[in-house]
Amino acid sequence: MEDIHYIYNRIKIGREISLVIELGGHGREELFKNINITRTVGWFTSIYPVSFLNAGPDIKNQLQAVREQLRRIPNRGIGFGILKYYRRMESGHSQKRIRFNYLGDFDVLAENEYFRCVYTDPGSDSSPRNYLTALLDINAMVAGKQLKVTLTYSKNKFSDTTIQDFTRKFKEHLQATLAFNSTNQIIDLKLSDFELVKLAEDDLENILN
Repeated sequence: MEDIHYIYNRIKIGREISLVIELGGHGREELFKNINITRTVGWFTSIYPVSFLNAGPDIKNQLQAVREQLRRIPNRGIGFGILKYYRRMESGHSQKRIRFNYLGDFDVLAENEYFRCVYTDPGSDSSPRNYLTALLDINAMVAGKQLKVTLTYSKNKFSDTTIQDFTRKFKEHLQATLAFNSTNQIIDLKLSDFELVKLAEDDLENILN
């Protein structure tokens, strides 16, 4: 059985800690002006690893650091898959990792006069012969005005106690983040928050002041 500490794939970099997590995306973002995907359906799923540096115990610093690290990823990671197949890189390198995918707000995306979502268990959507490509696969979505999170894992790798411990800690950190947001504490704005406006750092500071 894998221990919970090995899930996080921790790598020491000097005095800092890096958490490597695979992120997934649908790949349908308008990344390039000369590509029109309006006559296509489905997802162009992109999966790419991201190394998050630990910003310490302060929630505000954590949110700020994660936001800035995500915004530094070119084209939301879609180029990693292209590079991987171009260079014939092995998928996942030496080991599998945690994978996280936020599917979006389905109340906004799917609820309209023609369609509505039915939140019932359809059963397995994958053959039992398929093998898992991640140690722990986390999918999150907003549906029915609730945040729904599902975990997919192998019982050959993790005990029920380990997964229960993980989900408990996941819930505790999520509740702490929500409590922080409810206090109306404002995360420091950066130049990356204003991509459509050409501003210098001094100009931004003067506007905010």
